[in-house]
Amino acid sequence: MISKPSLPLFEKRILVTRGKQQAKEFSQKIREAGGIPLEFPLIAFQASKNKAELEQVISELTTYNWIIFTSKNGVDFFFQAYEKVVDKPPGFPKTVAVGTKTELALKKYERLPDLIPNEFVAEGIVNALAPKLAAGDKVLLVRGNLSRSLIKDELSKTGAAINDVIVYETVENTSEKARLLTLLETNSIDVLTFTSPSTVNSFLSLVAEMDKEKWMRHMVIACIGPITKQALVDADIGVHVCPDIYTTDAMLQALISYYRGHTKEEI
Repeated sequence: MISKPSLPLFEKRILVTRGKQQAKEFSQKIREAGGIPLEFPLIAFQASKNKAELEQVISELTTYNWIIFTSKNGVDFFFQAYEKVVDKPPGFPKTVAVGTKTELALKKYERLPDLIPNEFVAEGIVNALAPKLAAGDKVLLVRGNLSRSLIKDELSKTGAAINDVIVYETVENTSEKARLLTLLETNSIDVLTFTSPSTVNSFLSLVAEMDKEKWMRHMVIACIGPITKQALVDADIGVHVCPDIYTTDAMLQALISYYRGHTKEEI
């Protein structure tokens, strides 16, 4: 049996910035690796206020050739609205799912994706779907209010008609700001993890009054992928861990590899 001190993240205090429900699985895996998860949901998600527009889109669903889901949140909020519509359309478009969590969320609603891009970012969607589109095709992009316009802009170049509908909104969570500042001021965090540009921006907003150099000095920064990394770089924050596969599981494994590759003195 492995003794706890030999676990790769033994006693590393790791800030988990995901939403409360999403953080549960990630935190458990941190514990299994010997770490101590500190859950601070920096953002929260709520259904979009454009209920009438979403219901209209759902009623016209059979007119679309493809529907794109870029996140688990997008799937959940879309189907919450879909299941409330009394006269559901008889068919469903071909479906694009970005990432394994999005694929699993679709299966929960008994939908199997027709296409899963190799890269779990907007550019991956464009590269995978664009060759399959023809002029006149209709594509529905299900998204949150803070998503980038790249997918719509690039796929429009194929001649297809791209319609996007906002199904959820991201809001900043400021309820535990004081606790977060206290932990940073007392050097009680070893690792910051970020899973989206939104978590980066929310974090920076909450700690704006602190001297950045002070809390960054002995901190390991881990992020989920290149878009989130760019948000950190733009804020002049160095990134130590960024996996090649853009999932929390891959980020955790990359963090474990990082610690295994450094001596205690180096860290």
